[in-house]
Amino acid sequence: MTMADGASTSAAHGRDWLELARTAARSWLAVPNGEPPRELLVVEVGGGGYAIPIERVREIVQPGSLTRIPRTPAWVVGAIALRGDIVEVVDLAQRLRRDRTSPGAASRIVVIHAEDEGVAGLLVDSVTGVLRASASDFVGCDEGDFRAVEEMVRVGESFFGVVDLDRVLGAGHGD
Repeated sequence: MTMADGASTSAAHGRDWLELARTAARSWLAVPNGEPPRELLVVEVGGGGYAIPIERVREIVQPGSLTRIPRTPAWVVGAIALRGDIVEVVDLAQRLRRDRTSPGAASRIVVIHAEDEGVAGLLVDSVTGVLRASASDFVGCDEGDFRAVEEMVRVGESFFGVVDLDRVLGAGHGD
């Protein structure tokens, strides 16, 4: 990102997030009345776009230092300490059987509320936005075809797989 005014990179990221929040707020008006919208966080993983139900997202953090956890599956890349919680971090690319990429400057850990009222982290290549979609924008998936994607959402000409977080975090899925 080029900074002509000499501002710091972190200030630029803050402006990016502020613009993202403003865009999400304006998008509320784009959904037809009478039909409650679903909000999704859109992430990039292994070259593909995926969506995470926003009600499960606690926060988004930069990867930082991960501590490896012995005797865990390869898709558990480690743990981080976050405000008193130990957060297990899952490589979402591995769980979705996508090409694994090395964490870069745009990589983030999406901290989510897990099914058991705990928290977990999903390592993603980048966070690209928040979208609101009506029920008519969603199409179900056959479980055999899409292992950890519960449905697809269409936004304009683009499709995003909605991640089944409980499957992604569960250990009993053939891995």
